[in-house]
Amino acid sequence: MLHDADEGALSLDVASTLRDGLNRLRETDYDLILLDLSLPDSFGVETLRTAHQAGAHVPIVVLTGFDDKQIGIQAVQAGAQDYLVKNSITGDLLVRAIHYAVERYRVEQAIRRSEEEYRSLIDDVFETSVVAVIILDRHLNVVWCNEATERYFGLERSEIL
Repeated sequence: MLHDADEGALSLDVASTLRDGLNRLRETDYDLILLDLSLPDSFGVETLRTAHQAGAHVPIVVLTGFDDKQIGIQAVQAGAQDYLVKNSITGDLLVRAIHYAVERYRVEQAIRRSEEEYRSLIDDVFETSVVAVIILDRHLNVVWCNEATERYFGLERSEIL
């Protein structure tokens, strides 16, 4: 389906077992994992959890024969970008899901990096400042303050918050 729908623009590397796939993941950088939950050496959402732990830096789209909404929700909660049922998809839908999953994953990673940089700024600059710093939300509630604020007001941080 992938070759027909995308005229060969996608390169596919097939592994028939989870162990083989994880070994390949250690040796090669992939843009995406297309994962079946029914493999000879692994079955169900645990397959996804294992693959996600090993390839946490790669988006995963689950492609399976299980037409079960609960398993789909569990798969997304366990880190899958999407959950597709084999007999309900077309090549075009599969290619679109792959492209969207890769882009969605890139956006999520950019947001995570931005949050980490923001936390680092707060930890490195604001926390060590001798000037009291208070961060308010849009309702003017205190959501964060530094140690200098505690000293200035003579209150514990939990009391200020």
